[in-house]
Amino acid sequence: MGVNLVRIHHHDSDWVGLNIFGPKGARDADLHDPALERIDRWIAALKAEGIYIWLDLHVGRLLTPDMGDISHIDELQRRRQPGDLRGFNFVNPSIKAEMQRVNAAYLGHVNRYTGLAYKDDPAIAFVLISNENDLVTHFANRLLPKRDVPGHTGVFMEAARGFAQAHNLPERQIWRAWEPGAPKLFLAELEAAFFSDMIAHLRGLGYEGLIATSSFWGWMELSGLASLSLGDVVDVHSYGRDGQSFAPLGPEKDIFTPLAGAHLSGKPLTISEWNLSPFPASERGIAALHMAALAGVQGWDAPILYGYAQRGHCQVIWRRLRLCVLRISGGHLAGIILP
Repeated sequence: MGVNLVRIHHHDSDWVGLNIFGPKGARDADLHDPALERIDRWIAALKAEGIYIWLDLHVGRLLTPDMGDISHIDELQRRRQPGDLRGFNFVNPSIKAEMQRVNAAYLGHVNRYTGLAYKDDPAIAFVLISNENDLVTHFANRLLPKRDVPGHTGVFMEAARGFAQAHNLPERQIWRAWEPGAPKLFLAELEAAFFSDMIAHLRGLGYEGLIATSSFWGWMELSGLASLSLGDVVDVHSYGRDGQSFAPLGPEKDIFTPLAGAHLSGKPLTISEWNLSPFPASERGIAALHMAALAGVQGWDAPILYGYAQRGHCQVIWRRLRLCVLRISGGHLAGIILP
């Protein structure tokens, strides 16, 4: 076993001490060079050791009302986390355009230590378009009537009417995002349209590595696999509590069943987040061996242990075992263990 893939995560999140837009709380439109220098350094160091990189493109960036080129941006402020674009991006072309602008700047950035743009560096083997972002299970409710977002609701309802007419379905049913059946097909189509455009944009930039669209997470419904299958890999996240890594397999009893449920025939499965809590979890060390064994038997391709690195360089995570976790711009670094 060994580490050969590292994911750079939360690079854009508002709470991170220094993210790619600046110091904590900064929401600038342009990328922040001091933060990029840190990422440059890590990419170069990992590459020198023969370790590949998984680069997220959107995780936790928050948009602000002073971004005048984004339509209905004021409606994003009416959330528990003001400015969170998840869900809205599927019906707002101006948000999609802003995400593409950042992707072009981020992947076009030339690493000062390797001399290569991120998009051209073969060491950057994976990119993720948007972390944990879907309509079929989690965020369609943000677009529904009575959510006080009339601009986005109008686009959503118009798309629902068009879908109903195109497929000879009742219009009064299609927008009801919480119901199974035809509404889930509609939501999956909205997701697919967005991710197809994003993939085409990344390929147009010249990126030739593997692309994951988003994540199968949070007990997502299987209908969420439709748009995830557009990527080169299907990515899944799974967390559990101490004692669950060796629990009998079954829904809500172990951390591995959701992984198996997301594995599509002929499509590589990546697990860019998995872990146990609370810390220190007594099974956290042995669970990695269990994960590696199951991955080998099931044909899972990339199980990455999610590392919580925002609290410092080293922390006790298991009795009698002290491990170092690496820190990147206040975010997270996770290493893959392969069977």
